[in-house]
Amino acid sequence: MATAKPSSANAPAFANASSGKDKVILLDKCSDETPENQRLLEYVFQPKENSAVLRVGDKRKKLHLSHIPDYLTERLDGVVELNKDYIENASVAPDSGRLGPENVVFDFKGNMGTLLIEADRLGEGVGDTDNSYAYDGNRLRKWNMKIPLKYGEVWLTGDVISCAIDCDIGTITFYRNGKSMGEAFTNIRLGPGFAYFPAVSLSMGENLRANFGVTPLRYPIAEYRPLQDPPTLDLIKAQHLFEYLDRTVPLMVETDKATVHEMELPVTSQEHPVTRSKTATLLLTVSHIFDKLAPLLKSAYIVEACLLKFLLQGCEVKEVCGDHLLIQKSLDLIWSLMQDSERKACLDNLMTSLVFAYRFSPATPQFSYQPPDDEGLMEIVPVVCLDLGDRGERDESGKQIEPPSEETLKLRAQYFASCDELNHHVAELEYIQVEILKLLLINDDNSEGGASTRFVFLHKFREFLHANLPPTRPHITIGNQCPLSVCLSFFHRLLRAVRSYWDNFYEHNPGQAVPSHEGFVPCSKFYDDSINYFEMQRLGGLLSHLKKTHKEELDEVMRNPRPGQSVHMTQILSSSEHVENQKRVHTDQPLGFDQASCHSLVELLDGIMLLYNIAAHKQLAKMCTLRETVHEYVDALNDTTKKIDQCPKELHEVQNELIRAREVFQDKGTEQVRQMAWVIAVIYAQDKQEDVYWLLQVLLRTINKASEVGKLFSFVPDFYIEACVHTYQAIRSYFHPMRPYTNLPGFSEVLSMYAVFLCEHFADNRIISGDSKDTLIQALATFVCGKKSLKALENIAVESRMKMTKALLAPYENRSWAQTNWILVRLWKGCGFGFRYTHLPHLSASKLQQVDHFVSHAKEPCPSLVIQQHIADALKADEELATKFLDTLLNQLNWAFSEFIGMLQELQSIASRPTAAFIDSRHLKICATCFDISVGLLRVLEMVTSLVPEFFTDWSKPLSEQLLCRLFQLLTQVLNRITSKSNTFDMIVAANIPGLEIVHHLPVLSAVAGGNTAETATGSILPTGTEKSFSFSNYEENINRDELAAVNELLIYIKEQQIQEEKQSVEVDEDTLCEICYARPKSVQFIPCGHHSCKSCISHQMMNKKECFFCKAVITAVKDYTS
Repeated sequence: MATAKPSSANAPAFANASSGKDKVILLDKCSDETPENQRLLEYVFQPKENSAVLRVGDKRKKLHLSHIPDYLTERLDGVVELNKDYIENASVAPDSGRLGPENVVFDFKGNMGTLLIEADRLGEGVGDTDNSYAYDGNRLRKWNMKIPLKYGEVWLTGDVISCAIDCDIGTITFYRNGKSMGEAFTNIRLGPGFAYFPAVSLSMGENLRANFGVTPLRYPIAEYRPLQDPPTLDLIKAQHLFEYLDRTVPLMVETDKATVHEMELPVTSQEHPVTRSKTATLLLTVSHIFDKLAPLLKSAYIVEACLLKFLLQGCEVKEVCGDHLLIQKSLDLIWSLMQDSERKACLDNLMTSLVFAYRFSPATPQFSYQPPDDEGLMEIVPVVCLDLGDRGERDESGKQIEPPSEETLKLRAQYFASCDELNHHVAELEYIQVEILKLLLINDDNSEGGASTRFVFLHKFREFLHANLPPTRPHITIGNQCPLSVCLSFFHRLLRAVRSYWDNFYEHNPGQAVPSHEGFVPCSKFYDDSINYFEMQRLGGLLSHLKKTHKEELDEVMRNPRPGQSVHMTQILSSSEHVENQKRVHTDQPLGFDQASCHSLVELLDGIMLLYNIAAHKQLAKMCTLRETVHEYVDALNDTTKKIDQCPKELHEVQNELIRAREVFQDKGTEQVRQMAWVIAVIYAQDKQEDVYWLLQVLLRTINKASEVGKLFSFVPDFYIEACVHTYQAIRSYFHPMRPYTNLPGFSEVLSMYAVFLCEHFADNRIISGDSKDTLIQALATFVCGKKSLKALENIAVESRMKMTKALLAPYENRSWAQTNWILVRLWKGCGFGFRYTHLPHLSASKLQQVDHFVSHAKEPCPSLVIQQHIADALKADEELATKFLDTLLNQLNWAFSEFIGMLQELQSIASRPTAAFIDSRHLKICATCFDISVGLLRVLEMVTSLVPEFFTDWSKPLSEQLLCRLFQLLTQVLNRITSKSNTFDMIVAANIPGLEIVHHLPVLSAVAGGNTAETATGSILPTGTEKSFSFSNYEENINRDELAAVNELLIYIKEQQIQEEKQSVEVDEDTLCEICYARPKSVQFIPCGHHSCKSCISHQMMNKKECFFCKAVITAVKDYTS
């Protein structure tokens, strides 16, 4: 405690004067107090003229600094005495009806006692039992005995819900932000044996902060008391002491300013008498005040009620980015004049109050500082437009959307003007938050050798990331995870703050660093243990495994490090080499060798990437659903309007019901569009899109540079791949079309970089992580669906395109082939037989086609002739690759179609039972998936037969005959199962089973027809063109005349060949037929076992395993005894 005690030689004379109960210390004469200091003490301590402490008969005389402690004691005693009646009334009356002792304190830090606050394991929520009562602001219901009744208002994140129970009359009332929502329950059970306890039911990921009185209630309720009484006596003392501080601290700030100004003036030689300065007087004065105040500030209640209120006086919005001298001086005094234990308790309580009280709610109750509710949005966005122009050029059915009317354009302009104005006002708050983060990222405040503010923040930031990582096991939940909305805001503000410091570092070190728009994370950070990745998965597997596997590469890096790899790696360089390396910008170190600033900024950038991946992206995707909801309401509104126009006028009830439904859709749509205004202005704003766009570029550069280091690329954490894919997805699907990605500067180059990233790492053998592989496959599948992205893919280097093509043509075994097959289908769609539809032609364009397995078909045709040519070239250049690819393609097609037929037969068996049977929806989904896979494989087979028909028709190739025979076998099997009369397939199609809408003749038969109409000189059978149940001629919009003519020509050719075969048929000796296929005569002998078969069967067998059909002996040679 810093106090001043004058020596006895200079001690002034003083007297104690008493007037009744109020005592005032007076000073007759002060020899060492200047008039200025005397006026200062009188200003700070003398009571106001109308104060009850000051009596009429009191004679006010001069104060002396040394007597302030006694003076404060007497004044505080007098204040307590004057408020004695209030203190007594604040205590609990004996007949209040509340159980327990008079003073109640909730100990939330310990677990002593018999009552513990923990999760309920009974499995029933609040309100589900007889004597429990609950209010649900999400469903607008009150609950008791599992009976919900309509009650209350909708609650939002940050709302304060107060629960008030009156045990005298037996009522329970709920309040939202201090506003009563009416009595929820009356006549609750009271009397002996009944006691009520606070309780809450939470869903996964939900959390709240309950206040039973440990801190001031945000919205106190008249005639109700908190469970824990406030410290009234200490509160009165603290309020009185803060009145002194309120007059003292501003004087200290002004005195400091004057002192600085005097130091700048020229010094004169004139001598002045030695007196105590004004600064010293103020400091000594405030030290006496803190002597009384410091013990009180250990209370959380006093801190929030008094200290926080005092500090908020210095937070004027106009000076938000100023020096805030009042706050700085107050914190300096707390740090200097309080004991360690008192200071720690005070600051802990202060930070806790700030975190919990203002996590979602503003510090002040004025509306101007709060996020708008529905009524506020109506004022901010008075005009709404349901047609926001964010649905592209075509609707869900693929039809061209009509251009908007002039009235729609006018409403749209007014709506977006309101969004821009809202964004302008929100930007001011965002600027404040960025400036706060900049203060926390200061790196030059460790002059005494301690940790800098940035170091402390970085440590807490990594702990925050660790706490918010998704659980490794799905059934484990983390209750203290930060809400996604807060994480998204934190991501944007932190990114801007880091970019600011990065560019500032570049300005001061232009020769050792790169600007933020060229930033990246050096690969050395992934394997030098300088960043803690919490045992996260790497692209090559676990870190421990990688260190063992790549020990030699790591040793080589240690012996011959690249410039700027890490601190301990550069230590082996000679000093001259080190100096020379520092003189140039390094391609693998974005911030040179200033490790103190470099590493912290790089680690912050790495943390920003992780934060985006684990939280920010999820929130962006969540907000995108609001746009889809708006579209649904608009579609429902338009559909209802059409029904009203078509409804006969005599059906009054139906028409009234439709009008009522239209009003509901209109109101709901308007409400959603207003909420969408907040999303457009705050979440999908232009600057937010630029943040994500910058992060995408950083990720692409980081992955590209890490890929250049060879095998050490395996050390890259797997979230880098996910974050790269997610940032592109956000720009392409979430911000667009509200914020067109084509307007971003240099997007064409970034799109090409992203295309190279996908092609190079789509089948990178350094990537072992299964999740990363799936992410890349799905990203490539999405990338080839767009015209602009596919164009970018076609314009990258040929080597990258061929690398991707060969990976797509890898054999369909021992790998995930379904997604790659779908990619090949996308590259072919638009070129196949009747393969130009956006939606399945046999179904009307409806919402049904927008979910589950219909999504793969709801894509506009976008074939790539360039990639198709690469596929043909790759198959022609490598016959072994082509043979294995075709063999596994035919095998998988045979398997998928057989599984599909088997499931259809099971469904038919269930349907034929005399009793009602339940069909599992999962079974239907698997069945539909097998059908979809079969159609996709048929389309790829169609593509191959069209691009490289010589693999089936060139008899100089050793396996052409075998491949052609297998092709005929599969197509014949498909046709036989699909086109037979009254078969299982027809029955399922006619039944219109929900979940099997995709199953139809057209998708599969058009794919088969495409394979047969290619120039392969096939001899298949296609009788379905003339069947009454199905005909290609019924789908003129999808099957053009040339395709129909080709089918008819094929039918004529088949019939002619069939007649000729019947005329030339001869009897065959069954003993000479192959015992495997019974279609061809025996022609080869197996060596050494001597068994026989036809050449086609043994050739097929030898492609998979070299063993005899009959005796399983290993075949060393095959002898053709017919030649």
